[in-house]
Amino acid sequence: MAKVDRRMRHYFDTEVAKECGINAAIIYENIKFWIEHNRKNGKNLKEGKTWMYSTQKELSEQFEYLSVKQVRTALEKLETAGYIIKGNFNRSGYDRTCWYTFGEKAQQQQPQEQTADQETKEPKNIPEIIPVPVGAGLNIICPLPYLPSLS
Repeated sequence: MAKVDRRMRHYFDTEVAKECGINAAIIYENIKFWIEHNRKNGKNLKEGKTWMYSTQKELSEQFEYLSVKQVRTALEKLETAGYIIKGNFNRSGYDRTCWYTFGEKAQQQQPQEQTADQETKEPKNIPEIIPVPVGAGLNIICPLPYLPSLS
């Protein structure tokens, strides 16, 4: 039987990492992914916002190198810094699953949505990015002008 390679490459926003730590920045990227995924699919819309939900245990299982305590600390730092808002929309009172959406600081980072007319008239200026290996399977994504010297 063939062995399944479960390795994943994780990346993060260096500004979030500077403010909240690398663990928090990695978890934040995961939260961003699921909020955007849910937004595109019209799921988990509560109080006029799109949410994702997960338990701290589920996140620590997904990120095998983080303990439940490290996940809890990272989520607390993200919430305190204003990157995420925590909610509870569970049907059962005993359900400890937390719901997360973008906080004020995260919304300031999100690009403004463009209308179809703007997209056709204005070319997008997207910097080329490449991953820079940083050991243990982590990658930092940097725009080319800011790449450190690799020599």
